[in-house]
Amino acid sequence: MLRLAATALLTLILAEPACAAPVQFDFHSNFLLNLHSFLYNAAQRPDGLQRSAWETQPTPQEMQQLQSAVEYYRATYAKRHPVFDDELGYITDTLAADDQRRDAEGLALPQALAHTLHSAAAAYARTAWPAQDQMNREWIAKVRELNLRYGPEIQARASVWFGQDYPPSIRVDVVPQTGTRQGAYTFDQPPHSIIPSGSAEYQGFAALEMLYHEASHAGAVQPLMDALDKAAQAQGRDAGDLWHVLQFFTVGEATRQVLAAHGIAYTPYADKKNLYAIAWPQYVKPINAIWQPYLAGKMKYGEAVAELVKHLPPSASVQPGPQENRQ
Repeated sequence: MLRLAATALLTLILAEPACAAPVQFDFHSNFLLNLHSFLYNAAQRPDGLQRSAWETQPTPQEMQQLQSAVEYYRATYAKRHPVFDDELGYITDTLAADDQRRDAEGLALPQALAHTLHSAAAAYARTAWPAQDQMNREWIAKVRELNLRYGPEIQARASVWFGQDYPPSIRVDVVPQTGTRQGAYTFDQPPHSIIPSGSAEYQGFAALEMLYHEASHAGAVQPLMDALDKAAQAQGRDAGDLWHVLQFFTVGEATRQVLAAHGIAYTPYADKKNLYAIAWPQYVKPINAIWQPYLAGKMKYGEAVAELVKHLPPSASVQPGPQENRQ
């Protein structure tokens, strides 16, 4: 199992230094960004709008307005990912600028998008927004309480293991669904996370873990990414997404250990979803053999990174000779 021994758990908790300052999470439930996410999410499937939960059933005219907006999103944005598409990233930041604003007209947005949001805003505000806003705010209240109790300890632990502290502050916009397969996503400049309040996988302590997982994308995990890339280049290997696997494991383990110290049993997000076996089975043995001992203080950071990279496949640019180990 991908777990540390209980004795090491308590030893690390007692010995762990506190981080400089707890990261400040700036939570928001923003109307325009929620409208944008609502339309983007609905555009991911043919019956996306029909699956929506309405506080007030739309009139035929309102449904037509919303359906037209969804069709625009389906044709323009549905196949593009917010993190890897510069325009969608810009749209997210622009819409998040003012929580109280209800009209996208006048913002520095593509004209067709601004018109689409404008045409759908009133229908969305009457039929879906009140319930979605309430759900977002209830999620924020619960996560704030959990973060106040356990967050600084999780941050301190993860920061030590990553070798880098978290950003001093990060904006967190909460929406019912993000429309992405991955769920939450984060931009690093400036630090900005989008997290789904309506997902069953982002509730309770899992919400707390994923809050810190997402925040670590905004700088804390960067030294690990750089170290893996450097070691992989030196060894002629492909680092792939090993950094993300280690990010899941590290933040999950930090959360598990901190909660265990408070008498709370918790199964980390990736374990509960069986992500290691499904998506990353090739990394299970190296994590057991190398990364767990590093987290337990039995290996040094550089040594652990170098050993992990030995288990990676050769880079596509490297043509192994007949005598070369293709481990």
